[in-house]
Amino acid sequence: MSGIVGVIANDFARSSLFTSCVWRLDIPDGWRKEMLIGGDWCEARNSLCRLVLDSEDAEYLWFMDDDHAFPPSMLKKLLAHDEAIVTPICLTRTHPFTPVQFIKKGEMMKLSEMDHDGLVEIEAGGCAGMLIRRDVIEAIEPPWFEYADTSEDILFCEKAKEKGFKLYADLGCRLGHITTAVVHPGIKDGKWKTGLTIGRDLNLVVDTADEVIEQGAQDSGYWKWTLRRVLTGESVVIVMAPPWEQVAWDPDEQGEAPPEGVLQRWCDEADGTPEHEVGDPFSYYQVEVQ
Repeated sequence: MSGIVGVIANDFARSSLFTSCVWRLDIPDGWRKEMLIGGDWCEARNSLCRLVLDSEDAEYLWFMDDDHAFPPSMLKKLLAHDEAIVTPICLTRTHPFTPVQFIKKGEMMKLSEMDHDGLVEIEAGGCAGMLIRRDVIEAIEPPWFEYADTSEDILFCEKAKEKGFKLYADLGCRLGHITTAVVHPGIKDGKWKTGLTIGRDLNLVVDTADEVIEQGAQDSGYWKWTLRRVLTGESVVIVMAPPWEQVAWDPDEQGEAPPEGVLQRWCDEADGTPEHEVGDPFSYYQVEVQ
């Protein structure tokens, strides 16, 4: 079995995070990566489709768009389904972060009604992370992707369904959509606070760093917090004690039970958040202050 990983990067590529995903990707034997940089999105996807047809041994095409974050194992998980078209689930990058998959025409997927894993048939979806078998590309008359009243992604899905192919989404494969986040100091109700703007229109307010640290120290002598990172499956624990003292804790060498007041990092591959070291400016974490 062989195929092509089509990496599409525009002139404003989110280089650090996306590049780490490309290099960490676990691709099957016989596969190769082809990168297209800049230009038109439709033409880039069409060029990759032509490349598949020109390559006698290419059985699949998988799109890696540079505004997404891909777990290393995602490609192999999608391949295991042996379907003509299968995609991970993904959200838009702006609030309220709706899924880009549609169960029916005009009806987006409602995650609250979905199982946590398994395949679900869909009407259409975004092409980032979509795995397409060669016979789908052969069946559709070029251009495979083009601009119209609807997006090029949805139009491609409509063309595939017209040719008799079914589309599936893997609820256990979760693709990250890279967005912007701005952290800024601000005043609310006469007090200093930390403001966060995520995407274009989600604004959050949290306590200042000194308030969080002071409260944690009063509770237990430590600033206790839980940080969830994904992809590797490793478990690392760090003790945070004012002022910013860190002690590494390796469960494999020092036992599974961490001391009181530690930072426990659970790494869950299914969540789809890219892996980065603590302190990396491109880190993407879910933090729970305890």
